[in-house]
Amino acid sequence: MKKIMLIWLLVSLVMSVNAQLTELPKIDGKIELTEVVKLDSSFKAGDLYKNAELYFVNTDSGVKDAIQYDDKASGTIIGKSSFQVQANNDYKLGLVSISVVWNVYYNTEIIIKDGKYKYRFYNFTVKELYPDPVDHKLFIERDVADDGIEKTQQGPYKKTYLDVYHKMAAECLAQAGILKKDMAKQQILSDYNF
Repeated sequence: MKKIMLIWLLVSLVMSVNAQLTELPKIDGKIELTEVVKLDSSFKAGDLYKNAELYFVNTDSGVKDAIQYDDKASGTIIGKSSFQVQANNDYKLGLVSISVVWNVYYNTEIIIKDGKYKYRFYNFTVKELYPDPVDHKLFIERDVADDGIEKTQQGPYKKTYLDVYHKMAAECLAQAGILKKDMAKQQILSDYNF
């Protein structure tokens, strides 16, 4: 009986996780993930601001000039971020097996106040990598835009594109988790202002 309950619990957990990842939130038809996070009052805006700057440095060290807008007076930082996702399953196009790889680019905005902050992931651009028809060793990026998302709903691409879309959703949620963890760090005075 305990084994059945444990199996039921695990199946329910997996189903609830999959249900959370089926759709990224949209505002005005565009993907946007946003949340206001409240912390205790010991988190001052200045310390949270330093945490936000460190978040960009730590997560986007490969992106040149990751921070695009930096206004400490208003407590706003905007930066560009990116990640790559690949489908578990290739789809067949005739005799050729094609792997789906997406480079996902987006903006991250963090607005900071004492004891709280708001983050927003928005302005998503999805580019699919595909083999160069002339030089098969190279890959070319092309915009997926909304037609790539539409492919998750139809045809031979459905399973593969749904897989990569779910991975994109999971990565967005993982990035939000990393941001929350970084923002919740208490500053040690010796870290700054020697």
